[in-house]
Amino acid sequence: MNWQIWIIIAIAMLIIEVFTTTFFFISLAAGALGAALASLFGSSLEIQLLLAAVFTLVSFVWARPLLQHFSKRHLTNTDALIGQLGRVSERIDASTGTGRVQVGGDNWKAVCSESAMLEARVQVKITRVDSTILHVKSI
Repeated sequence: MNWQIWIIIAIAMLIIEVFTTTFFFISLAAGALGAALASLFGSSLEIQLLLAAVFTLVSFVWARPLLQHFSKRHLTNTDALIGQLGRVSERIDASTGTGRVQVGGDNWKAVCSESAMLEARVQVKITRVDSTILHVKSI
């Protein structure tokens, strides 16, 4: 197969990788680049396929875990609230199950696991999120 076709396959795999971010298609792109290299030097189709398989396997076993290790995990949705600071906007009272915390521009229902009551305007840290209820502790 012509080396340009292998390059097109590699580019297509890289484009797919951009949208999936699984580091799987980048391994296939590495295999296609290995095959392109073999094709560039006039190797047979069997050698090209063999190098594509070897490059893919090596990339998948070695590079994929390395890339996953260095990629940053971004917390999303309510998980991103854990560790943030907020301010009690409505007294948190464990006996009545009431209380609210202001975090950023949002006002959340909150409970405090370490004390029975937290007064308004107390600064708190979010320790856990259950659905739409924040678990907080005073700081």
